[in-house]
Amino acid sequence: MTENSPWVEKYRPQKIDDIVQQDEVVNALRSTLDKGDLPHLLFHGPPGTGKTSTAVALCRSLFKPTEMKRRVMELNASDDRGIDAVRSKVKQFASLAVPSGGVPYKIVILDEADSMTRDAQNALRRVIEQYSAVTRFIIICNYVSKIIDPILSRCAKFRFKSLEKDAIIGRLQYIVSQESLEIDGDDVYETLVDISGGDLRKAITFLQSSASAGTLTSTMLREISGSPEPTVVEAFFEACVNKQWPEIERLTLDLVYSGYDVSQVLEMLCNIVITTGLIQERKKPELLMKIAAADGMINARADPEIQFTAIAAAINAFK
Repeated sequence: MTENSPWVEKYRPQKIDDIVQQDEVVNALRSTLDKGDLPHLLFHGPPGTGKTSTAVALCRSLFKPTEMKRRVMELNASDDRGIDAVRSKVKQFASLAVPSGGVPYKIVILDEADSMTRDAQNALRRVIEQYSAVTRFIIICNYVSKIIDPILSRCAKFRFKSLEKDAIIGRLQYIVSQESLEIDGDDVYETLVDISGGDLRKAITFLQSSASAGTLTSTMLREISGSPEPTVVEAFFEACVNKQWPEIERLTLDLVYSGYDVSQVLEMLCNIVITTGLIQERKKPELLMKIAAADGMINARADPEIQFTAIAAAINAFK
């Protein structure tokens, strides 16, 4: 691993036993390896919980370093989500013969498989059927509901749970120690967990992005990530509840054009709605649905100003 390698790769677990806080998955996989009969696997759960790391570590436990390139194919389906990628890349690799002796199969790791089109998934299902004698598939996704049933029925499914804060902080502390970084208090770790939304991979990326700037501070991390201070979003929410519309509209525009990461702002708003006493409990589900709908619209390239204005109006109406 080179000095300039991304830290998510540099500190990726090398063995299955190094995987953080997924004991049930690790124990089941270890038992499967002991029996020597690996089925097709499907790993699903939130991002940054160790799905890809587990798949790679599993391959390392099966193959020697010199065999990895010939025996393991990694493909990110979000880059090649169509049927052509399945027919050209996956089928070509899956059809290759396996050398005699040793593990009698190759492995295809297909990451972000929930981004594949339905036609591509059907083509993949046929490849899995045709070449299962010489190839095992590890399907990785965030949303198992987006995977077609014929693939689900052919895989042993493992759910990866969200990582607890202490587990994420423990890993970050280890990296800080290894890289000899200086941090401005333990609240830096809390901020990393907050701005990453519990995604360990994202937290490590933010940590590396800010490492060359000297002593790490919470303010620095929020600036790099585009995440606002919680007080900024709290003030916006309270204004939507208590102020007149001209002031609400002005603050909405200020928030939209301040350069903050939209998804981070909306996630903070959801958390505020859940815990606040300013909104009636019976109205909270509908308001949360409106915020989620706005998030989806913005991801589909709708105008953030219009969506945030609609959210502000909904908060004001639901008080």
